[in-house]
Amino acid sequence: MTDKENKMPKRSKEQDGSMKDCEMTEFKITSPVGIWDVYICQEGLHFVKLERDKFSEINEEIPVECIPKEESLANSDVFLWMKCFFERASEIPLMNLPAICPSLFAKDAFRQRAWKYIYHNVGFGVTKSYGEIASGMGTPGAAQAVGSAMRTNPVSLIIPCHRVIRSGGKAGHYSGGTRDNLKVWLIEHEKKYSTSADKKSKPLLNYFSRNTKKYNST
Repeated sequence: MTDKENKMPKRSKEQDGSMKDCEMTEFKITSPVGIWDVYICQEGLHFVKLERDKFSEINEEIPVECIPKEESLANSDVFLWMKCFFERASEIPLMNLPAICPSLFAKDAFRQRAWKYIYHNVGFGVTKSYGEIASGMGTPGAAQAVGSAMRTNPVSLIIPCHRVIRSGGKAGHYSGGTRDNLKVWLIEHEKKYSTSADKKSKPLLNYFSRNTKKYNST
């Protein structure tokens, strides 16, 4: 791996603040939808995001592996969860979510409360509208603020902003509008394997055939 490939993504001041007192381990996880950068401390996750400015074709045949291939990383909760999510998704409801470092939720600002709410309340195979999240947080009418919080979510998949959709049933934007197709794929992937999705979850407009192996995520 070249120095350029090994370069970790830039962090916001807020993310740097949450990491200040934590001893961090940084590694990558390959997956059918791209390569994920992961930052984790002994208390839990700080950061899980797809590599910046890289838009891979979605290929369900790509295995989930950690880089570097170390036993401690391969046994981490986040790696085992992500491997299950992409390769044995029907078993995800039986697994505990990987822990999030409490420092990520330390501030009582709206965005931290929104992240914490969907982490605890929007499970596998379920979709909720931005308005439903706002109402569930006790702030009806704050749907736009929920959308802003989702855009700054530092722990993708585990804090499941991809499950928060528009009230009309369309998926809406993902990763600042650069990976909208990926959001649809993630939701359809979960729906396909979920047997206990909330009956009140919003229907999603299906843009892709379930039988297609590859999608363009750009």
